[in-house]
Amino acid sequence: MLRLDLPRHPLQLLEELFLPARAGRPGRTPAPSVPLELLDRDDAVTLRAMLPGLRPESIDVTLERGELRIRGERVPSLTPEEREQGARVLARELPTAPVDVRLRLGFRPEAEGVRASYELGVLAIDVPRAAAERAHKVPVTTA
Repeated sequence: MLRLDLPRHPLQLLEELFLPARAGRPGRTPAPSVPLELLDRDDAVTLRAMLPGLRPESIDVTLERGELRIRGERVPSLTPEEREQGARVLARELPTAPVDVRLRLGFRPEAEGVRASYELGVLAIDVPRAAAERAHKVPVTTA
């Protein structure tokens, strides 16, 4: 199958965004790694991001000029009551840095149809392709 992606294919961009070299840029704090799954279909792309420790109300999803952005803040690991009781964290494996993921889509999305849901630490975002971007079957007739 031959496929032309204009300007780029979303999976190629994922590789560029999340390679370890990203954290090595001078003057930048390494961003926490966000495990992603990207499903490509004829009519839409579905992105699943693993975001444990975030409350749904702390997650912000925006789509602007072909860029999908996910931002969020993790809740403190200790509750105020635990702090008052003198509790302390002995081990922490979840990153405490804010989440900020940007994905430039390689197609024109149908912005009004974008849907996001969050369940059990997984954010799922469905981004439908604009009608003009979808594959259309062209009937072939005889002359």
